[in-house]
Amino acid sequence: MDWYCAFEGRLRGPHTRASVEGLLRSGLIDRETKVWREGMPRWRALGSVDDFRGLLPPPVPGEPEPARGGPWSRCCARLFDLTLLAVVIVFLIEAFLPALSMEAFLLYANARPFVTGSGIVASAFALNALVLTAFGNSPGKALFGLRAVPLDGAGRFGFVGHAAREFRVWVFGAGIGIPVVALVTMARNYREVGAGRPASYDRRHARMEARPIGETRRTVAMISVAGLSLAAVALVVWGEPYERRIAAARMWANPVSGLSATLPAGWIAAAATRDDGVRLFTFTAFDRSKTVYLAVEEDAGGLTLGRYAELVARNAAASATLIGRWRGVEIEGAPMLRRDGRTSRTGRPVTLLLAKHGNRFWRLIVMGRQPDDHGNAEALPLVKALVATLA
Repeated sequence: MDWYCAFEGRLRGPHTRASVEGLLRSGLIDRETKVWREGMPRWRALGSVDDFRGLLPPPVPGEPEPARGGPWSRCCARLFDLTLLAVVIVFLIEAFLPALSMEAFLLYANARPFVTGSGIVASAFALNALVLTAFGNSPGKALFGLRAVPLDGAGRFGFVGHAAREFRVWVFGAGIGIPVVALVTMARNYREVGAGRPASYDRRHARMEARPIGETRRTVAMISVAGLSLAAVALVVWGEPYERRIAAARMWANPVSGLSATLPAGWIAAAATRDDGVRLFTFTAFDRSKTVYLAVEEDAGGLTLGRYAELVARNAAASATLIGRWRGVEIEGAPMLRRDGRTSRTGRPVTLLLAKHGNRFWRLIVMGRQPDDHGNAEALPLVKALVATLA
């Protein structure tokens, strides 16, 4: 049978008996709360209703109010959790996203700070729901002796309940990350919690349990919040130049020809000289999807480009299987020869591009990571930039 309760200045219901028990355990109602159900001639105090009398212990004079956690403790616990998760998210992005998808990392690195910041905070709220579901509490709340529980008497939230509460906190507690709105929502909830009432995002949904903690633990908790905040600032300071280094296009000077070109973002350049004297320049994509080699050899015997291509094919047979015949292509106005193949050991796709300028033979080798990644090598922005430096 459904029950109606009068508390917080409003008539609430209908509630099942289990729901009323949950409200009673949460402290939102007590033995003096007026209740009514169909068939009762008038509203009565909950403590005088036989259905609930067994749930109520006898009143104890001077019994203290259950602790619910002060606003500063709850604010610091939330700050600790969000900062910790944000640091983890940013670290994962910085460390692994370039190797997974350079396009996605460039979008992240070149986006406006407000957009990336809002996305990271929203992701931290979502990740916190997973942490709460997996461990029953978050590090910040555990540190400050806090725990959020549902009002329905279930004892703990499931993932849906945690996700719903985190969404409410994000909207009604953090104002979706909009600074002016966040100040208003946080000030409002500070007043509510400071007055012993539920925060706006918990009203009719959850309550906060708090265990008393000693001054030593509270000091350790506050130091932990401050230290984690400093670590987050350090990560931002370190991350900005790291992102710029990856995401920014840069000039590269060909030391053989003396010509320069702007390399696309996301490539690392290195140089070496092989044992046979061939100058070799390596360009590796941050996501490891492609590696491009540029080699130069001096022509001492008056070879034509076609004859040089035959020698290259013969030497490449030990490490790669070339497909078809050499064919002519034009890159940035320069005539070149192209031939595709696969490495013998790993089967990775390889494209050879050859050109002759004066008495120099230039060899471009484009190697992909995926077996079907031959693609249009001459349209690769890096290849076009390198061809512009050949002379």
